[in-house]
Amino acid sequence: MVLAAGLLSSVYTLATLAIQYENGSLRGDDIVYFSEARRTHFLSFIGEPIDVHAVPLHRATTYLVTLFGRPDYDALLLAMTVVHVAGVVLLYRALERFAPNPGNAVATFWYATFVYLGTIFGWWTSAAHRLPYLAFFASALYAYARFRQEHRATWAACAVLSMVSAVGFFEKGALFPLILGAVEASLWFETDARDRKTNFALVAGLGALTLVYFVAWRWAVGESWSALSATPRHAVTYAVASYRMLLSASVGRVADWYLPALLLWAFLVVVTIRRAPRTALIWGGAIVVTTVSLLTTGISVARSQVWGEMLPYYSHRYYPDVMFVLMVFVALVWQRAYPSGAQALRGRRSRWLSAASALMAMTALTLVSTKSALDLQHGFYAPTREGKIYEDNVVAGMEQLKAEHRPLNFVDGTVPRHLNPMGGDGARVAILLHALGYHAHFYDLRTAKRGRGVYRITDTGELALVSSK
Repeated sequence: MVLAAGLLSSVYTLATLAIQYENGSLRGDDIVYFSEARRTHFLSFIGEPIDVHAVPLHRATTYLVTLFGRPDYDALLLAMTVVHVAGVVLLYRALERFAPNPGNAVATFWYATFVYLGTIFGWWTSAAHRLPYLAFFASALYAYARFRQEHRATWAACAVLSMVSAVGFFEKGALFPLILGAVEASLWFETDARDRKTNFALVAGLGALTLVYFVAWRWAVGESWSALSATPRHAVTYAVASYRMLLSASVGRVADWYLPALLLWAFLVVVTIRRAPRTALIWGGAIVVTTVSLLTTGISVARSQVWGEMLPYYSHRYYPDVMFVLMVFVALVWQRAYPSGAQALRGRRSRWLSAASALMAMTALTLVSTKSALDLQHGFYAPTREGKIYEDNVVAGMEQLKAEHRPLNFVDGTVPRHLNPMGGDGARVAILLHALGYHAHFYDLRTAKRGRGVYRITDTGELALVSSK
């Protein structure tokens, strides 16, 4: 089962990466932040929030990239792939530390083939938030699982450092103590009384660190345009819509497979509770943590005002980290419902049938998720082929001008929508060239027509001399 899960996860990952490799490029936010990193002092840069995100490690990573010359999307994609694989492996190792079980491989596979992962890979700024956060989250979970077994201070320190690192990339790392609290509560009856106190002492310590972080976060963010200062008026409507997206995506589709997904999850809940009634506590913890995690993406005043009730449907990048956490609880449930895996089934024939059915289901999910990832290529947050062509042409043209020692004089203006899907003046030609490490002089179109040797960048990224006519 472990081999099959690893193989199918690799197939899906390679397929989604191939899509991004062929079509991906830097986007509007990426361009802006790389440009800011080049013109801002390191400490000032990492101390400046990204909108509502006070994430110094994310900012430090962006700054570090600019020190190696021109940010190359393909190299960034490779780096994020390594981080993603590390997170998946650590998730599996953490689940195995709680209790060895074939279901751990299936739960890890279920996350690793989640359809919305591709939309994260296609956007550097989003990927640099979520993928390192998930890797450090898995690391913290592994350290905590080891701490539950051995109660050594070393593992407690590793859990603390991993959680702090997770928060440094993405605020949802602050949910880690809540997740651990739910895990401990769900495992209450099978944990020794002395161990309970020790475990909850660490959870309480992590919770105290979270409170310190929130105070610092609020001070850093202040009254920014999307500070988390209110909840949506229709929180229930938002939660239902988010669950529709999450559950449907868990079976490889967007929102159109919600009912089949709901039936599948209901079947899983009923079967596991009937076999091990105490798993109802774990399912309860999963619902609480998942709901909180989903709602944190919708309590931004500005986002709710811009997107309204459509926010859950356009925000594909919000769901992979929720799926990641959900799979932790699914694995814990399965470990208690079927502690010996397929050996719990009576008869060799039943075990073979069960294994064959699981492999067929996993294969089907891989195929469906891959097809959906291809469809999402033209979705709101997915990159387009035109953006990659534009960026490649710009780089090729700039390198040619540099090789010929020509002056770099350009007309400024906004980049096309396929490179800046949100629109606006944030990502301009001047900012793009600066983000890529090129130093040029810029003019408006009227001034450029009066001079010579001034270039403009076409909608396809090619460089063209401005005519004086």
